[in-house]
Amino acid sequence: MTGFSVSYHEYQVLDLKRLFGPEILNLPGIIPHLPLVFFSALFYQFVYTIIGPWLLHFKPRNPNVPSTELSRFYWNSNTVSIAQSIINSALAVYVLLHAEFREGLTAQERILGYHSETAAALAVSTGYFCFHLVNVWIHKKSEGNFMFAHSVCALCAVCLGFRPLSLHYNAHLMIWELPNIFLNIQRQLDSAGLKSALTPKVNRLILLATYIVVRLGTGSLTLWWMASDMLATL
Repeated sequence: MTGFSVSYHEYQVLDLKRLFGPEILNLPGIIPHLPLVFFSALFYQFVYTIIGPWLLHFKPRNPNVPSTELSRFYWNSNTVSIAQSIINSALAVYVLLHAEFREGLTAQERILGYHSETAAALAVSTGYFCFHLVNVWIHKKSEGNFMFAHSVCALCAVCLGFRPLSLHYNAHLMIWELPNIFLNIQRQLDSAGLKSALTPKVNRLILLATYIVVRLGTGSLTLWWMASDMLATL
C-alpha cells in the first residue's frame, strides 16, 4: 500500500454504491482546495472582463462582421476558453510527468484513491467550470438551454473527482483541452475575417492533428482503462 492511498481509507469510500447514492454531494476531497477553486473562478472572471476586452483593441477590423454586444461576448468567452485550455493542459502535463503520484496503485485505489496535488490541479479546472456555469446562466438567452445543461453536467462530472472517484485519471482527461486551444484560436481568427489567410489554415491542421491524437487516440485508451478499473472495483 503506497502513501498516496492513505486518504482512500481516511474517507472510507469502499464501494461505488455510495458514490451515486443519497450522499452524492459529499465531496470530502474538495474541502482543502476550496480557496483554489474560488481564486481560479475569480481569475477567469478577470480574463473575461479585463483581458478579453483589452485584446479586442488589437483585433483586425472585419467589415463583414460588425461589432455588437453579442460578438464581444463571444470574443471574451473564447478568450477565457483559450486561457483555461492552456492552463488545464499545462496542469495535466505536470501531473502526467509525475508518475509517482499514481505509481504502484491497484485498480481500486486508482478509482477511489486521493492525491493532494492531483486534486489541486482538478480544483483549478473546477474553478473554470464554476465560472462557466454562472456565465452561461447570465447569458442564457445567447447560449441557450443546451449549453446551460452542458455546463451543469461538466461541473458535476469534474466534482466527482473530489468524492474521490477516478481522480487519478483526471490528468488524462484534462489533456483533452489541448485541441480546444486551437479550436478557440480558430474562432477568434474567423471573427477577425482571416478565414483564407495562412495562419488559420495552419491552425486548422494543428487542431485536426491534436484532436486525432489526444481525443480519439489517448482519450479512447483512457476511457477504456478507467472502465476496466471500475469493473474490477465493483
